[in-house]
Amino acid sequence: MATLSEVRDKVQKYIPVMSRPIVLSRARPFVWTSVYADVPATDLTLAEWEDREFERIRHKLNAMRREMWFASQEDDEPDDPGSTPEPIREHKEIRPLQLMTTVATPVFDTRNMKSAVLLGVAGTDVPIREITKLTRAYKLGVNAYSFAITNNGHVLFHPNLRPLFQDLLKPGYRNVDLTEVELV
Repeated sequence: MATLSEVRDKVQKYIPVMSRPIVLSRARPFVWTSVYADVPATDLTLAEWEDREFERIRHKLNAMRREMWFASQEDDEPDDPGSTPEPIREHKEIRPLQLMTTVATPVFDTRNMKSAVLLGVAGTDVPIREITKLTRAYKLGVNAYSFAITNNGHVLFHPNLRPLFQDLLKPGYRNVDLTEVELV
């Protein structure tokens, strides 16, 4: 096979054969992905993450210096409200981070079970907050909390899961193990 398109053609020949047992068993397995953030370009290398963190700290320090300078100018000048300029502050509308997971299931032709044809895969994104709404905190009791993990042991939601550090996504937020958020 010389090109990637040849690989795709070869794989397409095996899909009907490989899907036949699942169609004949009439099982509809659901596959859940690990948690991910619903924002573009979330994959940051450690160096990019540190660069953004340092840039944010530098920006905060500059803003503090400007505010201190304006405050010192206020002390020197009379109490005329029009004489002191207001510090320029950036008002960015920050969209809250939304963690998601995806569920997928096979779709097959149920009219003709002899041919056992897989039609495709259906999937949808599920916000983690919708899953947490289904947990009934009032039924858990005092000092109890709900959490969910994937079949790989990665945390979907947990009270100690903190994927953000100073408004930046942590590089390994997708693969947080239960032992990292639980006290042993």
